[in-house]
Amino acid sequence: IGLTNGVTVLYPYDENPSSYDPRKREWYIKAVEENKNIWTGIYVDAGGSGLMITSATPVYAETSYFRTNTRAKPLPLIGVVGMDVTLETLIKNVLSIEERNGYAFIIDNNGNIVARPDLEVGDARWDESFETENLLETNNTELKNIVKNMVAGNTGYGKSSFEGGEKYIAYAPINSTGWSIGIVVPVREIIKPAMDTKEKIEDATNKTGYKIQQTTLQMSAEISEKTHKMRNMVFLMIILSISIISLSAIYLGKNIKYYAKKLEESNIQLEQKVKERTKELEESNKKLKELDKLKSDFISMVSHDLKTPLTAIKTSAQVLETLPEKNIRQKKEILKIIIRNVDRQARLVDDLLDLSKIESGRMELKIEPIELSDIIKCSIENIQQLADEKNIEINIDLPEKLPNIIGDKDKLIQVLVNLLSNAVKFTQNYGKILIKAIAKEKNVEVRVKDTGIGIKELHINKIFDKFYRVNTNSKSNASLSGTGLGLAICKGIIEAHGGKIWAESELGKGSTFIFTLKSVT
Repeated sequence: IGLTNGVTVLYPYDENPSSYDPRKREWYIKAVEENKNIWTGIYVDAGGSGLMITSATPVYAETSYFRTNTRAKPLPLIGVVGMDVTLETLIKNVLSIEERNGYAFIIDNNGNIVARPDLEVGDARWDESFETENLLETNNTELKNIVKNMVAGNTGYGKSSFEGGEKYIAYAPINSTGWSIGIVVPVREIIKPAMDTKEKIEDATNKTGYKIQQTTLQMSAEISEKTHKMRNMVFLMIILSISIISLSAIYLGKNIKYYAKKLEESNIQLEQKVKERTKELEESNKKLKELDKLKSDFISMVSHDLKTPLTAIKTSAQVLETLPEKNIRQKKEILKIIIRNVDRQARLVDDLLDLSKIESGRMELKIEPIELSDIIKCSIENIQQLADEKNIEINIDLPEKLPNIIGDKDKLIQVLVNLLSNAVKFTQNYGKILIKAIAKEKNVEVRVKDTGIGIKELHINKIFDKFYRVNTNSKSNASLSGTGLGLAICKGIIEAHGGKIWAESELGKGSTFIFTLKSVT
């Protein structure tokens, strides 16, 4: 996130050079000037991650709509939120193809290379422009026509001679970015089976012709030498020659049919390859669209969740400033509001930092033997007030001889508090929550069961993904959505302990979240 005061917030955590100013970078300038979500060209990352591209969006004080109404009063700019994609990631996940000598590339709507496997940083610096080849400037007429079709957003294929040989180029547009992706495959790799067949046919023909020629020459020599003695043999030799030619023709005809069939099979395989590549392009385009939507939803969520506490703090501070000094009780209430919103914003920042540490493998655990009952007790104390406000009953079911578990006490409390908070949030008034533990052979299984609204089956496998939030499609449940980080953090913590976490649910009847932890043996 690049703020208007020049401060940069990086997630996951990273460091930029001291002279780095986001306001002077292409992704910041272009997003502000065009006032919409944009994609940059290729450039050198200031943090040392090599070549990358960035998708960026401006964020204003009012985030419900972009500034498209030119008559409206200008809204104050907060900054620009960007998402970086390294060239290495793009090549590995999007531009990877099976053909040994083939490759894929991406160009922008001006014909400039955005991504290609042979692009390297070289001596380029992060604070200098990284220039790539513009394919519209090529002197190759065939290639230029193909590039023009790509820039125009068309789908198709063409053939051109470049890079030392003839190549096919299949291409399709990436509508969400205005770019086009092309796949280059040498012609020889596509028609090699047909060429092999042709060579076999020619070889068979030459061998047969050579045999006929040798036989004919031999017969002619013998006839010339012994005409007066072997006149009757002439007819026999002619018949023999005709037989040889007939047999050779039959043999050659069978071979031609065989190789023609092989050629037809090769053509069918080629058509299948083209269909598969087209499908891969469509799937890649779909993934890019999903990634773009996920990024947009996250930007909107973070902007709202960062702004809301600040607005409440500012309003409370303004009211506090106008109150008489003697009004102690009302001042205390306002201070509580300020503290509550500061805590809310701190929790969001802590969640982002925790997720960053989990993904980068920098999360530290203080492993020690722990009594599960202590963790449950501390966790319930954290959410008891929330449960009491909704008259929700919390019950505990632990066996008498439950072995101690091994783990980081604070991190495991964080997991259980998150699961209990969700259970309270999604359970109606006068509902029930049960915390149950079962001793297994080498671990302990912990279950948090509620009588809440439940989760649809299609969401169950996605709720532990970062930024994923279940859409309840209900006005009464509009306040139940979160940041989409809590369960992702829970999963990261449990897996760091060598355990597993999953969910079971029935819509309208409640949900059960289960996780396992190693026990002291």
